[in-house]
Amino acid sequence: MSSIEEQFHMMQQQIAALQEQLNGASTPMQSADDTAPMPLHSMGTRPHYDWSPSDTLTELMNLDTPLHTSNLLSDSERKTIIESYPPMAHLEYKAPATIPTAERLMNKGQRYEDRSLKHLQYLLSAAFRPLDILSHELVSSESGNPSLERYCTMLRDIRKLLLHVCSAMTQARNNIALRAVNPSFSLKQDQEVQYTLPLDEFQNTLIQQTAARKATREATLLLECSRSAVFSVGSTLTAEWLQQQQPWQQLQQQQQLQQQRQQQQHQQLQQQQQFSTEQQSLSSVEPTTTTPSLSTITTTDPVGGRLSKYTIKWIEISSNSFVSTTIQSGYHIPFHTPPPVTSTPTPIVPFSTEQSHLIDQAIQDLLAKAAIEKVSAQQVQQTPGFYSSMFVIPKKNGGVRPVFNLKKLNQYLEAPHFKMETIREVSQMIRPKDYLVSIDLSDAFLHIALHPDSRRFLRLKWKNQVYQNCTTPFGLASSPFVFTKVCRPILEHFRSQGFRISAYLDDWILAASSKQLAIQQVQAVVALLQQLGWMVNFKKSVLTPTQQLEHLGFVLNTRTMTASLPMKKLRDIRRSIKQVLDHPHRQSPRVVHSLTMRIQAATFAIFPARLYTRHLLYYKNKTPAYRN
Repeated sequence: MSSIEEQFHMMQQQIAALQEQLNGASTPMQSADDTAPMPLHSMGTRPHYDWSPSDTLTELMNLDTPLHTSNLLSDSERKTIIESYPPMAHLEYKAPATIPTAERLMNKGQRYEDRSLKHLQYLLSAAFRPLDILSHELVSSESGNPSLERYCTMLRDIRKLLLHVCSAMTQARNNIALRAVNPSFSLKQDQEVQYTLPLDEFQNTLIQQTAARKATREATLLLECSRSAVFSVGSTLTAEWLQQQQPWQQLQQQQQLQQQRQQQQHQQLQQQQQFSTEQQSLSSVEPTTTTPSLSTITTTDPVGGRLSKYTIKWIEISSNSFVSTTIQSGYHIPFHTPPPVTSTPTPIVPFSTEQSHLIDQAIQDLLAKAAIEKVSAQQVQQTPGFYSSMFVIPKKNGGVRPVFNLKKLNQYLEAPHFKMETIREVSQMIRPKDYLVSIDLSDAFLHIALHPDSRRFLRLKWKNQVYQNCTTPFGLASSPFVFTKVCRPILEHFRSQGFRISAYLDDWILAASSKQLAIQQVQAVVALLQQLGWMVNFKKSVLTPTQQLEHLGFVLNTRTMTASLPMKKLRDIRRSIKQVLDHPHRQSPRVVHSLTMRIQAATFAIFPARLYTRHLLYYKNKTPAYRN
């Protein structure tokens, strides 16, 4: 036994000596694993993932709580936790809003689904507040800790996963918005979606997918086009182009509009009589001036250049030198090159006998309105002029519309560029449940006189008699600019008082939040227009406040905030489309181009309409007559 004990004791000494040598070694041996990055945590990864927390950790972090079936926090508990951690500056915690134009197209289920996801995004965003505070505390207080980088890496991974969930919810909401327009639309899975989908990206997605679907069904394109010609109409006024309605809804709106018009026609006569008495009550809105009485304005003065007789009132509302000069002296045409003049003009040659009678009628009407004046033979020789042709087209109401062909004269002047208030500006002005009224000006361009030095360039000869324009004609390239410039001080005057008013040449529209306010404001506008010399067309104006009004070729409905095409306009477009489809080889490029522009003009109410004009535009561009 003694020998065995001695041997065991010697072995212990040898082991102790070896251990001492190992501990005293100055340069330990390196293994291949020493160059690998330090693991983020002490848990293994592959091939095993599971790990069991200690009892202390489980109790401290409530790790035994199920992830998906635990009880909800009360509002007070959740609020207490959130308020314990201040938010990070410049970080948007609020969930992105739904695209307004798509939200109006959603059914009840889609709207509920979108709101549920939006609420979940709002709840999830609160998790970032304690997470970001923890990261801040670690970096601030544990800067010397060698494990700080590992901790921050794990926190960054947590944040990435949370951001992924937020983005997945946003993508799901965008798909809901696209499906509201068309059930087959959706975002691509590989498309990167940030925290919101911009409106232009949403529109481009619709255009791309609509074009793709259109290409896949080219075999039935003819049938689809005929169905789409029914045009399920509707568009939001604020965004403009996505709201769609069923044809029966539009027909119902049109019938309501017709009923309102019938009621308005019965009220027009009463309104005209009321306006003469209401001017006295409007003295607090518009100050009295030395202008003629309304009865004198309405019955005696012709329309031609009549604004020049009301310069006193114009000086009160406008300090613009161009407006003052144009009102007082007439519009002086700024030619960049003097047009060629002659003292031996050629008379107008009518197209037919019927045209001859119509031109006679138009000449007499223009003379009665003081829009043109006769030029003596002596004046023709002393002051040579520029002569243009004229033809006449009949109006639907039985009258005639003279059309001056000023194409050659327009080559000698530059029409200034300016912005007109279109239907899109009107849509941004209107609010839900507004009451609308419209004002139409009679012979609008004829109100503005032409400078005497410019009249000789607007002459025509008819049956051995020379006439020249005394007012700005519609065919002159700069006439719309002059008219808009003159009317702008009126709009600015009322807008400074809080009026929501817009004008596109002679078509004016006014929106108010209540019916009574609309009545008061339209009375003030009509009163001032008449005091400035304008003649209001009471027959075409809609002075009774309504929530559905036709303006600039669209029916605006403030109850549903939609814009639709009038039924007559729809029928005309469908009829033209049918003619082109039935007899395509008989249609000239001009007819096709005209139809294309009419379809594109309807895009404000029918967003997909523009998508069906690509081939028509291609046809127009490849036609030599248009390409040159």
